[in-house]
Amino acid sequence: MKKKIGVKIIENVYNKCFYRTFEVLSHIQHNDFYVILDRRVLDLSNLMRSIDEMPSNGKNQSALEQLNMFGGTDISDLFEKRTLNKLEMFDLKSHSEYGLSKDLFWWEDPAYVIGAITIQERHVCIRNKAKNNQCHLTVCEEDSIYEIQAKFFAAYPEKNSEHIIWRKTESTCCPSAHLSLDKTLTENGLVFDPDNEVTFLWMFHKAEFTCNNSCVMNFLGQL
Repeated sequence: MKKKIGVKIIENVYNKCFYRTFEVLSHIQHNDFYVILDRRVLDLSNLMRSIDEMPSNGKNQSALEQLNMFGGTDISDLFEKRTLNKLEMFDLKSHSEYGLSKDLFWWEDPAYVIGAITIQERHVCIRNKAKNNQCHLTVCEEDSIYEIQAKFFAAYPEKNSEHIIWRKTESTCCPSAHLSLDKTLTENGLVFDPDNEVTFLWMFHKAEFTCNNSCVMNFLGQL
């Protein structure tokens, strides 16, 4: 079972616990501020919003200004050398109401942790047999097929998504082509191949299936 470090609703589409490094890069505003620390993703938006409420030239104001320079980046290396780098941001306490405890430094407060960086990005090519086209998507190794579908339809809206069946191969009847929606690509047998990084999935409209009724009912009942 996938270990969930934190759960956050992203645009009301799906629960997201794992991130690609690229996805964190865009979160650099005071009201939308992420950093990466030891593969953990920290949402410091609430903390950073308080930068405008603090007295100018104060220690905390200076600490937040320092932290502001690293939005969307991996700051793990800074922390490895923090005994040598006397940055005030290292001493900033989790003073906002969002933090669990005012006695914790922001980087040790679990309330800020919303997920982790994926151990492996997966490049997926989805071939739509009904429309005779294909689309590309980059997802996380830890994403279930359900989460991949949600990401896909968020990027490529489909009015009749409920009538779409996803398969491992273009076979419409082979039982081994069935995908378990609650499992990852790897758990479905689609293991990452460094020599061929693209993983293929096939989309069919339910009406395309021409195999016998027992075969159809067998795998449609598992959706």
